[in-house]
Amino acid sequence: MIKNIPFSVLCFDLDGTLVNDQGKIHPNDVVLLNHPHSAVLFIPATGRPLESVRRTFQKVGLFKEKNIPFPLVLQNGSLLYLPDEIQVSYRPFDMEVQKRLIDLAKDRPEITFLFLGAKEIHLLWPSQFGLASVEKYEFEVVPFTDRSMNCSFSKVMCISNVARDLSALAQLVKWMSVDTALSTPTIFEITPQGINKGSGLLKLLRALGWENLPLYVAGDGENDLPVMQMARVSFAPTNALPDVIKQSHFRIDVGQRGLLRPMIEKALTGSQSL
Repeated sequence: MIKNIPFSVLCFDLDGTLVNDQGKIHPNDVVLLNHPHSAVLFIPATGRPLESVRRTFQKVGLFKEKNIPFPLVLQNGSLLYLPDEIQVSYRPFDMEVQKRLIDLAKDRPEITFLFLGAKEIHLLWPSQFGLASVEKYEFEVVPFTDRSMNCSFSKVMCISNVARDLSALAQLVKWMSVDTALSTPTIFEITPQGINKGSGLLKLLRALGWENLPLYVAGDGENDLPVMQMARVSFAPTNALPDVIKQSHFRIDVGQRGLLRPMIEKALTGSQSL
């Protein structure tokens, strides 16, 4: 556990925010992640599972010989970890809702579906585009089989480069007891009702006893909006979705100085400009 009480919480998305399209993290951010400022607490909040996050960090030389030292909001808030990868919460779908989602997915081979559990990712309808996303996010997957029907899942990723396919799917799940969001224009994500990055972060902060600390948040996708709306100050990278940029307080060109240094400066000084 973290020994010192921080003054502020810095919560940030990974893909498209901390991590660029080539899977790289700005050198300034690598240094800060390896040697965090004592006044701030880093909390990555991502749609990814733990193993994928660990591989991305290790690829840039971080945490190769130890567990990730930060609290984590994973799978869009359905899977939460205390520092050092101590699982504190897992919220799966209601089994009846999950069955309806699976039945829906089985009838749509034009979309690649990833069903994420606490330990496994089950792949249905692999396509060239879908498998490219699996590789990009460094997922380890197993085929969706009859065994999958009895597994517990907490998130569904629906992947297609045809916008109308995802739009049609969004209309079909609109009245189901689920939360949905576009993390990118080609990835539509489904979580249990009431579960998102914002609800997950709040639950995690309460578990840590730090829910009243000032919160600074950065993200680039629709799935980041619930946590950005909780923030004292929110940031969006210049490549973020237009609606995310519109709802953020500041934009950051991550390629210049990285993501974390501008956020830390804002948290420490409270200035009105970057």
